[in-house]
Amino acid sequence: METVKSRKHPSAVIGWILIVLGFIFMLNQFDISIFEFIWPIAIMGVGIFLVVRWKRFHSDPSVGAIDDFKFLGDTVFKDYAGNINGAGITHVFGDIKINLSKTQMADGESFVNASTIFGDVDVLVSNDIDFHIDASCVLGDIVALDKKHDGLFQSASDQTPGFTTATNKLRLNISTIFGDIRIHQV
Repeated sequence: METVKSRKHPSAVIGWILIVLGFIFMLNQFDISIFEFIWPIAIMGVGIFLVVRWKRFHSDPSVGAIDDFKFLGDTVFKDYAGNINGAGITHVFGDIKINLSKTQMADGESFVNASTIFGDVDVLVSNDIDFHIDASCVLGDIVALDKKHDGLFQSASDQTPGFTTATNKLRLNISTIFGDIRIHQV
């Protein structure tokens, strides 16, 4: 884990490269079958996802304590016992596991934004933390606050009962394209 410094985020650069590559491939595919046309669209989709995800994360000034990007591989934030005031985790291929069961909340509202294209997102949150969840996936299941949403193009928005009146609270923004999202209180 690192403190965010003022630097360009690699997912935005990779995102733009994928958009350009997808556009170049698409220009060469005008008279080709649908199957061959899907790859350029998929590449552009991944690029757009990374660019939009990066801009959404960096448009919120309170986010920034944890910043992690991986093209390939898993990330595990295990037993994070620090004082969290924001996190942004972006993956292309890989799972994200975040254990906030021992975390102390910073004053006010904190954010955890986690996105992956191919992979699962698992979050453990302490029963002492009031949180709001916004989750979405294209193909996979969402399990949050003992509610399950499964199938295609799923989204879930829910919160713990004390979220609106809590002085220290957590907002979870979780998304995946191909994978499951699981948020559990422990």
